[in-house]
Amino acid sequence: MSSYNPNEKIAELNKLETLQGRQCNCIFWSPAGSHIILASLGESASGTLDFYDCDNKTLVQKEHYRAMQ
Repeated sequence: MSSYNPNEKIAELNKLETLQGRQCNCIFWSPAGSHIILASLGESASGTLDFYDCDNKTLVQKEHYRAMQ
């Protein structure tokens, strides 16, 4: 997953960061900013939830047994 910062003045995107090796089929972000959740949801997925803090650039991975249903 790569994140970008739009620069409206010159109509281009500035690449901020890339998270390598993350498998997900859903991405959720906080409208208040700084947090993203990468999720593997559904019957054929692993049920993992990756919580990424964009300010501190930290990633925490959790598994939830009900996230696969």
